[in-house]
Amino acid sequence: MIMANVCNFLARRRRFIVLKLTVVIFIFMTFLLWSKVQQTGDHVSNNNNNNHEPQANYQKADPPVLRRHHRVEESNQIGDRDWRKPEKEHNSIEEFGGGSAVFKSKNKIPYALESLRKKVLTQNTDEFLTPVLRDFPFHEVDLISKRNPDFADYDAEIKDDEHRIKPGLGDKGNAATVPSHQEEVAEEVMKKEAFNRILSEMISPNRSAPDTREAACRSEVYDATLPDMSVVIIFTNEAFTSLVRTLHSVINRTPPELLKEIILVDDFSDSRDLKGKFERYVATKFEPWKIRLIRLEKRSGLIRARMIGAHLAVGDVLLFLDAHCEATEGW
Repeated sequence: MIMANVCNFLARRRRFIVLKLTVVIFIFMTFLLWSKVQQTGDHVSNNNNNNHEPQANYQKADPPVLRRHHRVEESNQIGDRDWRKPEKEHNSIEEFGGGSAVFKSKNKIPYALESLRKKVLTQNTDEFLTPVLRDFPFHEVDLISKRNPDFADYDAEIKDDEHRIKPGLGDKGNAATVPSHQEEVAEEVMKKEAFNRILSEMISPNRSAPDTREAACRSEVYDATLPDMSVVIIFTNEAFTSLVRTLHSVINRTPPELLKEIILVDDFSDSRDLKGKFERYVATKFEPWKIRLIRLEKRSGLIRARMIGAHLAVGDVLLFLDAHCEATEGW
């Protein structure tokens, strides 16, 4: 009697049992197939990584080269010679024009820095930079040589500029105006240059600046070790006073160990103040090996000029600044 009842129960429930078993078997088989596919995919991926380059047609990122802690190999050559100039000996950087500058002057640039600058010329390049270097020649001014007495004639002009300065005017970023008797002249200059050059000449190029950071930014703590940087500044007929004020502010308010160099790229200026007078000022007011002055031999435009500055840079970080700005505390 009991067996008959059991058989009847199983007969009534067999459809549900079969359905449950089917579901369990399906889940189990699906799991096995998934595991098999995962193992096969990993194997193929490893083979591709080991034996083949990526097939996508994207431009590869430039490899990080020339970190400041790397040893700089001693070398008497800089690699590829500039194809626009005949190969010859050069006595100074200024003599050589073109995309591959030669550093054979007898200047007292630190040897490691000089070697690093040579080396980047062959490594800081890509397909977009090559035509720029070919079509827009440039040369680097030997600023250290501008300290020589031969260039002392510009000192009188620099002193005249200093005599125009009104002590305390514009300090801490306070508002300033020109004297009433010079307002008309200042307005005429403004119409021509869109810049109050008269007032700028009265403000010290080495003035103080306010700390404009928010309270939270002032309490920010940074790592003890940070990468150094190359600051690239492009200018074309910039006002002399605003350009040197930018240099003073960057150098005064940047930890020296973080400022590898400042690269000034002159995009074919024709202003007299930005020629010998500017070179003498930079050479005598700053460490001339800390600042590099690159002069383009024809107008290239902002982007190409920046590309040339980046080509020459040796810092771990590239920073582009306007020629008429001032760095403040903690910038």
